[in-house]
Amino acid sequence: MLESMGLPLPAESLLIGAAIYAATTHHLEIRWVAVAAVTGAIMGDNLGYLIGRSIGFKLLQKHGARSV
Repeated sequence: MLESMGLPLPAESLLIGAAIYAATTHHLEIRWVAVAAVTGAIMGDNLGYLIGRSIGFKLLQKHGARSV
């Protein structure tokens, strides 16, 4: 979820690791790995949109004219 909001986190690596763990140990069902991945992606996209919609324009007005 946090990666979908824009934070640089290794979500794909974690997802691959969870899938390999589920396939080799059978302590985790792959369907729950997929459900968690889809839910996290949807929640992260929606939360990132809401944050951008509520404070994004204010941040652009305040810091948008500054060059890097």
